[in-house]
Amino acid sequence: MSTLADELLNDFEDSGSEGEQEPESGGLFPEADGHAPTTNGNGETMELDGDEEDMEEDEDMTGAGNAIDAMDDEEATKAKVEKMQLGGVDDVRSVAGLMKTLEPVLEKISYFQNLPADQQTTHVGSIEDNPEYHLLTQSNTLSTSIDNEIILVHKFIRDHYSTRFPELETMVQNPLDYAKVVAIIGNGPMDSENIKRLQTSTDNILHTTLRAVLDGPSLMIVTVEATTTKGRPLTPAELSRVLSACEMTLSLDRAKHTLTSYVQSRMTLFAPNLTALIGSLTAAQLLNFAGGLTGLAKTPA
Repeated sequence: MSTLADELLNDFEDSGSEGEQEPESGGLFPEADGHAPTTNGNGETMELDGDEEDMEEDEDMTGAGNAIDAMDDEEATKAKVEKMQLGGVDDVRSVAGLMKTLEPVLEKISYFQNLPADQQTTHVGSIEDNPEYHLLTQSNTLSTSIDNEIILVHKFIRDHYSTRFPELETMVQNPLDYAKVVAIIGNGPMDSENIKRLQTSTDNILHTTLRAVLDGPSLMIVTVEATTTKGRPLTPAELSRVLSACEMTLSLDRAKHTLTSYVQSRMTLFAPNLTALIGSLTAAQLLNFAGGLTGLAKTPA
């Protein structure tokens, strides 16, 4: 029976057995800023962000302890963010700029996904030269960065919305749910009649109900606390800042789902044996921890 190491080596050897492919000019992302565009296995031109040499160096790094490091980094990020005082920051984009990096990556994912079936990458060739492989590793890395960004934006929302409803952050601690509840409740009013109306109303920027976000017990507690809150109404400018941050949180969450789905869908192409053995999700996580197939192949068993 094949071991995990055997399957990984088979994937890596298969992907590197073909010769290098010459890049062609033209395509959706033309040559710019001195970076020559690359092509996929079917001649479709793409240029990926980042320096190619840096990508190769990253993939050469092994990641035996990266899983533990990732957990430590997340806890360290939470502790660091909690010490920040973001109430005086007027624009969430001044402290959270990951969406600028994500947007072109999401565009490239959409490009590859919307190619006609006869133009999609079906043969990897030399994996190090395949533009979609670099997009896959970039997407995999960014998907983990999104979690830290959401933590930061969550702190921004709490620091600003605590003026209106300070008790809410202790009742709804999940960042995504918190952003949704804030977007639905907004500036109130916080009287019993209006809060009950919000439970079933879709008249908000999310077009969803409070009941759809919170479970029964949480909904009851939030409803009661809202009617007795010590907060004050926000000014239009303050409310706008809060709602913008809520929208960013939801955009980051959607981006993570897009990146994760894309990575998992391509794992069967770039690491078919490993994916068949442990599944696309776990294979993608291993790939991310090791910095790519090269790093994973060099990781001690």
